[in-house]
Amino acid sequence: MAEPLDYKSLWERAEGQRRKAEDERRKAEKERDLSRKSTQPSTFAEFIRMSHVHLSQPLSVQTDLELCTKGPLTSPVGRSCPTFLRPWTEFQQLQEKVYTKVLDLLEPSEEPSPRLFTSIAGLQNLQEELHLGPLASEEDLRIYSSLAVENQVHRILEKLKSIPESNVAFPRLGGISFENHYNALRERRAPDRSRPSSSSTRSNTDGFCVHQTAGGQKELLTTMEYKAPHKLTSQQICAGLREMDLWKDVVQQTTIPIDSEEKLQYIAKLRVGTIASQAHDAMLKDGMPTMVVSTGIGQIYFHIPEERPEVLEYFYVQPNTDVESIRHTDWALQPVTVIGRMLSFCLMSLTLPARSQAWRNRAIHGTHTWRVDVEEILKGFSEDELRSNPSGSEYFPSSPLGPSPASQGPTRPARVSCQDGLTSPPLSDHSDSDNPPGPQRKRALSQVLSSPTPGPATRSRTKKSMQSSAPGPQDTAEGTEVMEYCTQRCLLGLWNQDKLDADCPNVTRHRKSSRTQYHMINRADFLRRVKAQLDESLDHYIAPTQILDSSAVLSRVSLMPYGYTFVSKGTPDECRDDTIREAEVYGTLRPYQGSAVPICLGKIDLQRTFFVHPQICIKHMLLLSWGGKATDITQIAPGEPWESYERAGKAIQSKILGYSSMYPGNILWDPCRRCIQLVNFDSPNCRPRKLFRKPPGWPESKKRSATSTTWSTKRRRVR
Repeated sequence: MAEPLDYKSLWERAEGQRRKAEDERRKAEKERDLSRKSTQPSTFAEFIRMSHVHLSQPLSVQTDLELCTKGPLTSPVGRSCPTFLRPWTEFQQLQEKVYTKVLDLLEPSEEPSPRLFTSIAGLQNLQEELHLGPLASEEDLRIYSSLAVENQVHRILEKLKSIPESNVAFPRLGGISFENHYNALRERRAPDRSRPSSSSTRSNTDGFCVHQTAGGQKELLTTMEYKAPHKLTSQQICAGLREMDLWKDVVQQTTIPIDSEEKLQYIAKLRVGTIASQAHDAMLKDGMPTMVVSTGIGQIYFHIPEERPEVLEYFYVQPNTDVESIRHTDWALQPVTVIGRMLSFCLMSLTLPARSQAWRNRAIHGTHTWRVDVEEILKGFSEDELRSNPSGSEYFPSSPLGPSPASQGPTRPARVSCQDGLTSPPLSDHSDSDNPPGPQRKRALSQVLSSPTPGPATRSRTKKSMQSSAPGPQDTAEGTEVMEYCTQRCLLGLWNQDKLDADCPNVTRHRKSSRTQYHMINRADFLRRVKAQLDESLDHYIAPTQILDSSAVLSRVSLMPYGYTFVSKGTPDECRDDTIREAEVYGTLRPYQGSAVPICLGKIDLQRTFFVHPQICIKHMLLLSWGGKATDITQIAPGEPWESYERAGKAIQSKILGYSSMYPGNILWDPCRRCIQLVNFDSPNCRPRKLFRKPPGWPESKKRSATSTTWSTKRRRVR
């Protein structure tokens, strides 16, 4: 007889298999859900949170100095120096206010947050591609900042711009981009190894945040500096960045402290003062109210009050430490991460207008100039003293951040500094320094705008805007007309004091009445009036159009009320001889002005300095007619342009030695007149040909007979 079935065992076995299958199903479903979540686009809060986890938290500093780059911080000698350092007390409130507007658009409370940003898997892949090793050089920091910070902020801004309501929250949000490496963007010109580089144009500004309007023009919003964290440590910043009279307590201090602790404090103040002076000098010359210096681990945000240019305000943050100090979980909804800070800072810059040329000149001449060689002073300290940290060098986050600004609003107390309880020095007006402005910094970046199509301009006259280089009517925000360029025939008539050109777009301004046929002023009067107008104001009727290189800038200038509109080629003080030489070359080419080369109306020296983005200090100008758009002759199809180019080249070669016309920056193409003109005769190798004179006793050459069989009396026509 068969044994009875053990139904209980069978049931338990079947139940076990069922549970196992259910667990496997749940596990597979969970993996699919995790995979789906990791690959789907993220919300703004998720993006901020995961960017911090994958791109910011892994960042570290190389502690073995043998593996780090050598060299000192940028020397402050010759740069403007702030008199006072004080906390930027409004910074935190401004950041929260802007960040709240961003949250209203990207994290709305009434509806699901839009998924517009990089997925978690994408950020993980970026982390692997970055190979986030310890930072050991400025180049490491530049690469990290570009990929892990600037690119991410740019993506947020692009998504923000795609939301229609963003035009209400940020009216001027036309597009913000980070641009680095100016040398790769500037117009190419013939290499000139004979011209010595000038220390007065040296710059160490590593990046520029540029606001680009819908019309295509660009204006500088703020600048950025990168400092390797082993050269400027967070401990040195915390110990040295404090409210003080920088000029009196650091720059003018004649004795070095003897006490070991005071020595360390002095070293920290000296290094921080070096950075502060560089930032102050850059901000004054750029006309920018703000700037940020980043070491990767931390950022110093600087601000110059418009009414107190001798004061430099600061706010120091360490995003990773700030995030760790927040106990609640919604830290992604507050501007504490490095991406959140930089995003808010760029949007803040939209509301802070740039400073005028008049303000820059007054501010630079009204502030002190740093004359102390910091490196020479530091050589008097031992290696241990230079590497030691003074007391009070710990970083303390700002007051515990409360609920997110999305729910409470920007009511948190503003952070003062990484050290509290400091006595504020009296911010009394100081006497102007008798020292002239020190050497200026070399330009680091610009964008050459050369669109031939005229369009409306929307910038304020106080902004340093890169206008279109082609002729076209434009209007500024103040309603001041930016006129079209005068025709070359018009300016040639001005030179010769001849008849007006009826085709000139500004002819109605040139004449006194409809019956006027001749120019009302001559060339000498024209030069005198242009100089007087620019000496009076560099904020009206002049706008940069092209930055050629570190020694030349083109601008559009209009002489009012006559309306003569032309090009000025500006150069700094150290290139004065180049301007004189180029004017002489144009004089030699006088018969070809208006055909092979533009018309040269003369040169002037400015009484004030014309500061051009970024930090090109113009003192001399060559006044020229507009000759066309810079072009590459190799990109033009054979035909009429080539013939025009060859004619211009032969004309110049007959008068000038040492000139090369094959560089794109030397070739202008005017599509309206269908002709090419050649420019840029400022090279020391470029000089007029001298007539060959026979020395005494030189034998006379024999003349060929008109009937000689070896000399054709008819010229063969080549097709």
